[in-house]
Amino acid sequence: MTIELSFLPDAARAVAIDQRMRHELATSLEYIRSEIRQQSDDPDLIRLLSKLDPLITLLRSDSRVSPAVFGAYYQLVFSILDNEDEITEKITKLISYAQPGNDTSIIDLSPQALGDQELVSLYQKCLDTDEAVQYGFLPPDQNDSLRAKRSIERAFGLMEKITPELAAEIKTILVEILMASAPKVPGAPRFDGASSYQLWGAMVINVDEDKSDVEMMEALAHEAGHSLLFGLTIDRPLVNNPDEQKFKSPLRRDPRPMDGIYHATFVSARMHYAMREAFNSPLLSDAQKQECEKFMAASRKAFYEGYEVVSANADLSPDGRTIIQNAYHYMQQTA
Repeated sequence: MTIELSFLPDAARAVAIDQRMRHELATSLEYIRSEIRQQSDDPDLIRLLSKLDPLITLLRSDSRVSPAVFGAYYQLVFSILDNEDEITEKITKLISYAQPGNDTSIIDLSPQALGDQELVSLYQKCLDTDEAVQYGFLPPDQNDSLRAKRSIERAFGLMEKITPELAAEIKTILVEILMASAPKVPGAPRFDGASSYQLWGAMVINVDEDKSDVEMMEALAHEAGHSLLFGLTIDRPLVNNPDEQKFKSPLRRDPRPMDGIYHATFVSARMHYAMREAFNSPLLSDAQKQECEKFMAASRKAFYEGYEVVSANADLSPDGRTIIQNAYHYMQQTA
């Protein structure tokens, strides 16, 4: 399946990306099952493997699935690679998450919303993958959560009127928008949002600070841009630079691997797109348009700073080069 690499949002492409992500996961599970059957003499484990059939069938259907399925899959793979003795437990957990996904839901990163603490821990583990910075995603205060949920709903309402293709793309990719808080301790790193290749279909929004509807719209476009990149490059990298190489990042103070800088550069262009569409809409007030202008200027600056680093230092894959060039052409056309 060939996935179009154009910059502008495309809801039909998002459907194809989501389908491919699920189909590739099904194929990987079939391979894992075959390898375990050949190498294991544990009859209980062999019987358990047959229970993967409904999940594989679900993944190959038209139904979306919970991000927990992807998170549990990665934990299973890590256990296999590390020769851990928890494979049976990990497969059992993976099977337990095999339920069709519904329309995009806005929920707390909490045991009450997700069902149990174990699932919260899975999400936290899949989100906090940066060894240099641990964010400690926490369940939010209920008042902050309610305020943020209303803000997200209003932002999507605006987006559906202003740039419906972007709204449809985001809602196609996202099964869950998770609301979370940062640790309330001195020196703790903060986050505006987060996404992870290990949690396809999920996005995290920080609810600690009140965001305007325009600011929330930009935050949704930002994090969804990361998810889009995950889907566009499922089986090939954006850049070939090793993670040990660190460079100045346009959106972070600390030096970052090139893959992170590439992501930051691309999503800056996506943020600019969302704000430009909003600025050009007759639906916004003068004050909201001023917000858009401020955010557009910041995104433009971040994009070109990041693009300079990528152009000078990135060992780009063919797809990585095409994707970032398409973003560059968009930015040039809107100067």
